[in-house]
Amino acid sequence: FGQNAQAFATREEAEAMADRIGVMNHGCIEQIADPQTLYRRPGSEYVATFIGLTNRLPGITNGEEAVVFGQRVPLLEASKRDASTVLVRPENLVITLAANDGNMVGEHGRVDMVHFLGALARVDLTVAAGVGHLPVTVQLPANELPAGLAIGAQVVVAPRPIPALAV
Repeated sequence: FGQNAQAFATREEAEAMADRIGVMNHGCIEQIADPQTLYRRPGSEYVATFIGLTNRLPGITNGEEAVVFGQRVPLLEASKRDASTVLVRPENLVITLAANDGNMVGEHGRVDMVHFLGALARVDLTVAAGVGHLPVTVQLPANELPAGLAIGAQVVVAPRPIPALAV
């Protein structure tokens, strides 16, 4: 990092102030990049989960794309070819009320909590995926929340076609 290197007290402080960040895991550097690249194009599962929220969703991959909740998602370069889990950021998911889904492809779930964060809203829900229940977090602009969305509402959730990391 050279003579201009600086230590930061928190991950959030580093992301806000640094031009480049080195992410270390057990004393080894996992990735060095600008904050946007670390968030949008993580080079490993560790970096993806360390830098921001992520959902661990089941998927079928072929090395170039994955099918997650019935939708095709392009994969990042660092993805594993034979992976069965895809890391999808909360803002890269969409939800609609199940009654209004218009045959939207996705996974059905139930809203557990709606967090209003000013301009943003975070929706925690549970989907019945395969053998159990899977927690999923969706984040979207508050003005894009489906009308009538409330705790207990039945929804359909699907990924946007934004590159994700298969692990």
